[in-house]
Amino acid sequence: MQNSTISSYGHSVWKWPIISGGGIVLMLFLVMPLPTYASGCKILCNAWGMVGSWVDNIMSPPAVKQRGRWSRGVLRVPLLAQNPILQAGKEVVYLGWMGCEKTISFQVNVTGNGKTWATSTTSAFVAIKEADFKFEADNDYEVQISCSGQQIQSYTLEVVNNILDYLPNGKEKELNERLRESSSSLETQAAVRATWWASQGRQYMLEAYQQIADITELQVIKVGLESGTRPPQE
Repeated sequence: MQNSTISSYGHSVWKWPIISGGGIVLMLFLVMPLPTYASGCKILCNAWGMVGSWVDNIMSPPAVKQRGRWSRGVLRVPLLAQNPILQAGKEVVYLGWMGCEKTISFQVNVTGNGKTWATSTTSAFVAIKEADFKFEADNDYEVQISCSGQQIQSYTLEVVNNILDYLPNGKEKELNERLRESSSSLETQAAVRATWWASQGRQYMLEAYQQIADITELQVIKVGLESGTRPPQE
């Protein structure tokens, strides 16, 4: 089933059919207030367009089938797979992955800067609070995830003081300014920021994930990032 896009009362509304447990079809709605000023429309309209195209891709039948196969297959951590860079100073750092669907438990270990954090969970997702383990700038951290003590995946995560220094363009500052001026909801702003970060390169997908991982209304984007799906390029 294809999504449809409609506009009313100055909003752009995307909706997608989702097959839930038991084969019940639900509708996911993502409502985005359109910018009302000409000066900021280019960067915001491009960003909004990327969000819609990206979610279309995430919810396409081939992508849904592929995620189903992956969830039953080997452990995959696309968020950490290609030299991830993370901005320091976060109160919570979120990690998510796919695979080992029927596993009894996952083990997660993070080491770096002379410290270690470890946990076991039955969910393919963890939230690491700063009070428990602090990701400090100018340090590399090793992240190891395993399912039932068998399949083990290890990655190196670089934490930096200013992630914007790594980007070739200065659009992030302008995007944030336009979002504030647009009076968009916090959920909408988070969706746009996540999409923008993910479009910059695979090393920024973890940073993108931090924007939306704890927002219930944006779980479709969370799932997309966990499976390694990226939005179209700017």
